[in-house]
Amino acid sequence: MLKDLRFATRALLKSPGFTLVALLALALGTGANTAIFSVIDAVLLRPLQFPEPDRLMRLSEENGGSEMGLAYLNFTDLREQSRSFREVAGYWRQTVTLAGIEPAERAQTMLVSAEFFDLTGAKPTLGRVFTPDEDRPGAPLVALISDSMWNRKFGRQRDIVGSKIVLDGESYTIAGVFPRIAEPFDTVDVLLPLGSTTSMGTSRRVRGDHTNLRALAALKPGITVAQARAELEEFYARLEKQYPASNSGVRSSMAPLLERMVSNVKPALWILFAAVGFVLLIACVNVANLMLARSSVRRREIAVRSALGASRFALVRHFLAESLVISVGGAILGMLGAYWGLDTIRFLAPDGIARLDQAGLNWSAFGFTLALSVVAAIACGIVPALTSTRTDLIEAMRSGGRTATSSAASERSRSTLLVAEVALAMVLLAGAGLMLRTLHQIRNIEPGFDARNLLCVDLTLSRSYKGEGVHQFWDSALDKIRAIPGVRAASAAQTTPMMESNWNSIFTATNWTTPPRAEMPSSMFTPVESGYFEATGMRLARGRWLTASDGHEAPPVIVVNQTLAARLWPGRDPVGQRLKQGWPEDPTRWREVVGVVADSRQASLDQTPMMQVFLPNAQIRETEMTMVIRTDGDPRRVATAAERAIHQIDPQLPVYNIRTMEELMAGSYVRQRFETGLLEVFAAIALLLAALGIYGVTSYMVSQRITEIGVRVALGADRGDVLGMVLRRALAPSLIGLLIGTAGAVAASRAMKSMLYGVAGTDPVTLGTVAAIFLATAMLASVGPAWRALRVDPIEALRSE
Repeated sequence: MLKDLRFATRALLKSPGFTLVALLALALGTGANTAIFSVIDAVLLRPLQFPEPDRLMRLSEENGGSEMGLAYLNFTDLREQSRSFREVAGYWRQTVTLAGIEPAERAQTMLVSAEFFDLTGAKPTLGRVFTPDEDRPGAPLVALISDSMWNRKFGRQRDIVGSKIVLDGESYTIAGVFPRIAEPFDTVDVLLPLGSTTSMGTSRRVRGDHTNLRALAALKPGITVAQARAELEEFYARLEKQYPASNSGVRSSMAPLLERMVSNVKPALWILFAAVGFVLLIACVNVANLMLARSSVRRREIAVRSALGASRFALVRHFLAESLVISVGGAILGMLGAYWGLDTIRFLAPDGIARLDQAGLNWSAFGFTLALSVVAAIACGIVPALTSTRTDLIEAMRSGGRTATSSAASERSRSTLLVAEVALAMVLLAGAGLMLRTLHQIRNIEPGFDARNLLCVDLTLSRSYKGEGVHQFWDSALDKIRAIPGVRAASAAQTTPMMESNWNSIFTATNWTTPPRAEMPSSMFTPVESGYFEATGMRLARGRWLTASDGHEAPPVIVVNQTLAARLWPGRDPVGQRLKQGWPEDPTRWREVVGVVADSRQASLDQTPMMQVFLPNAQIRETEMTMVIRTDGDPRRVATAAERAIHQIDPQLPVYNIRTMEELMAGSYVRQRFETGLLEVFAAIALLLAALGIYGVTSYMVSQRITEIGVRVALGADRGDVLGMVLRRALAPSLIGLLIGTAGAVAASRAMKSMLYGVAGTDPVTLGTVAAIFLATAMLASVGPAWRALRVDPIEALRSE
């Protein structure tokens, strides 16, 4: 085998054109596969960096299929009564204002119960963790800060333990410093005890209060996921009977922590992996076709080797040695390409893909690439090897290798490989086309508001603002911003379009049949300042807007969107109806509907609008809001002036998340744009390889039929007949491949269903356009060989024979 490898290397060096094309084709296929495998390995396959990572579960609750946070009292009952979990830890993410250390800033905090440290294995680098006594109501307020905050804010001072920090106006004693925790907890700046922090408010006493609390639980040895789910079903059924007012319809939602982290990207990553697998298959088919053509001109050499005693196995081994040299060379080049490809993927990828930053060319990637190169070698070499070693020795040596039988067999093999290549490329191109159509559909969705020249700025007031002080701040801040030159309108809302809602709740309404408790629907509740609808450019469908006169002492009023109005009062006038948040027996206030606003897109452009209720913030006094500022020109130009106006009122108030509404809209489909971009690259590579394959097969066919073409011309054949013959031979396999590929694309689109929006997998526009592009490419790839056939001189062709 070593001799075969040395001989194969020398032979390939003597054919630099063939070798370079084959190396580049396999480098493209191998490099793309290695890059995507490295991402999949880091994101989906590698265990989490926690003790017993495969037995860590993430728990939450759901009602009517919608996920929500755990009620704190449900969590404490579960922690005490569970038999399936070794430990259960609660965690609740919050963003707070860190003050007292200039400049003030927003810090990512997480309220955690004492069990969190055992489950994650997090140990302090300085100081200590919380004690169980500190994780109780009324305990002294303590905090752990992250290593990065210790470095950034305190210069790594060793005497930091025991000093104070101020979070949302409350003083906490620093108990220790914790190192960077693995994802999904790696962005946390401060850890606070869940049981003692005052931000829990009434959640500790009200069982129906569903906050952002989640739980991390470790299965006991010998307990399976199915057994744990069964116990949770029994537990929540018990709670429903015991507390029907708050727990009707509430169920558990449990999934392995890693599965939950990657659930939003897992289908797309596997589809991309399948796509690059297609690219490699196309590259292998291309190289196999090149090797088949090359072996045809070496038929006499093969016949001589056989005549001198070489077995068919030895000849096959020789061909496989050549393909192995090419594959390993392509793999080496592919590894270099994968290194740059990974950097590009990380740069272009949207935020929120778990553990993507850990993707790299490690030993797993190296082993995968090595195995891939061996598979590619067999795939590239087996067909040429078996076809070329099946020959008649006497005829091959007498005719220089061009026997009728061998030529027919070789041509059938090349045509079959070309059909497979075109079919595979068609599937990829159709997938990319469907994603492009999806992007086009999303971009053309009517959002229900005017995103042009609209700036969004987040503000969160400290706890020192209470009652009328909250209302006075928003009034004063908005008045100052409206006075800035170039500002046309300004307002604020707890949740603007293109943002996840912070307040979803069940509700009760007049003239509406209240469903059973387990089937109560949920709506977004959005406090807004006066002028909000006008500032965002939303359209009033009926009634009136909320105004400055809808103050704290005024009658409670609301505006609802068309989705809610149509569901609750179909065929009736919503204006004048009343609605209240919460269960029918809850003491919340009834609010009169004074207007109906046209639907606007909420969390993202491709999500159907849900029911939404808008409340005057003067009656709610929400402290965490997003300002919306409508300007005459580029909204970024007023950002500094707006921040300065806010700091004139409160210099300690952090102004953060400054972005335009158009950026928010673009961010809502950044994942689709990323997936489409990668598929476009892979489809372009597949189209290029298919074009090279068509060109190579057609060119070889013309070179093999020079004599035949010369005879046809000498006997009076028209040049158009010769051109038609060449194009038919080139396009016939392409057309068959397109038909097979179209069927494959329709089947593959089922796997892509979760990635598509507003377009079916059988979309005739997409499939027709892709087929037309492919036919045009096939025609262009055939032009060169066809032109060469037209220029054949019959005298020269017959003389050379």
